[in-house]
Amino acid sequence: MIGSAAGRLAMTAKVCFGMGVLVSAVGISAAQASAPVGATSSQGAAAVVEPAIRFDVVSIKQSKDRNAPRARSMPADGDGMTFTNVPMLMVILAACDFNNYTLTFGLPDWTITDRYDVAVKVTGADVAVYHTLTSAQRKLMLRRALEDRLKLQAHLEMRPQPVYDLVVAKSGTKMKTASPGDTYPNGFKAKAGVTILFTPPAHLVGQGATATELATRLSDLGDYSIGHQVFDKTGLTGKYDFSLQWTPEMKGAADTGSDGGAGAAEGGGPSLFTAMQEQLGLKLEPAKEPVQCLIVDRAERPGEN
Repeated sequence: MIGSAAGRLAMTAKVCFGMGVLVSAVGISAAQASAPVGATSSQGAAAVVEPAIRFDVVSIKQSKDRNAPRARSMPADGDGMTFTNVPMLMVILAACDFNNYTLTFGLPDWTITDRYDVAVKVTGADVAVYHTLTSAQRKLMLRRALEDRLKLQAHLEMRPQPVYDLVVAKSGTKMKTASPGDTYPNGFKAKAGVTILFTPPAHLVGQGATATELATRLSDLGDYSIGHQVFDKTGLTGKYDFSLQWTPEMKGAADTGSDGGAGAAEGGGPSLFTAMQEQLGLKLEPAKEPVQCLIVDRAERPGEN
């Protein structure tokens, strides 16, 4: 099971996540978190309307060349999705609309170690219908396909997990309070809902961002994740402009000392934990909180097409 393959899962995770994205915070309720996957999205959104169509073609084959490029394609204007030379866990996470592999439990070892080529598509008049669907509805279609081929069963559940609490450091916050009329050279603040830009490997820029949005972004930095979810415990209610630059650590946050900042940074620059205090006047403190997890109850190895 996944607990005995944590190292392989951490390595495989680099296949799944790696692109910097613009982000805005989304709230999660305990009731939503315990709902079956498919009834709500993993982000705690409203129930997803079941699409009237299904994928006409579902092709699942083991990859013949494990050294081939790994890729995922889910174009909004296409007729389906393709996953090339990837572990099945990547397909399951996409199907469950859940992007945190460290909070996924119950995956059989083969979903981590084996590589697959997966292609699902609609045909004929269903293509036009597919173009009208939301991303969540398309992922629900993928879930239905995996329920058929893998006998997939999964649900969302709140479980106590190691986390970090984002708090104000003793020095006090060093972030600049944002003004509504401020403009910026790159202009991303003007886009609705966009507050934070992450540029890999280690640069965060906030424009009119809240502390809660910062905690949300720190929870998922793709390949450069600190390994645990971050909760906003700052008590700050304003919106702020900031730039945070650090040097990626040589070992994961889960291996750092009790102060959450013992990991050595490559190149001699400040670690994320040090940069947070020096540049933003904030601190990441280790804690334990109930967080939303994806529980895979069943997943059978698929037969060849």
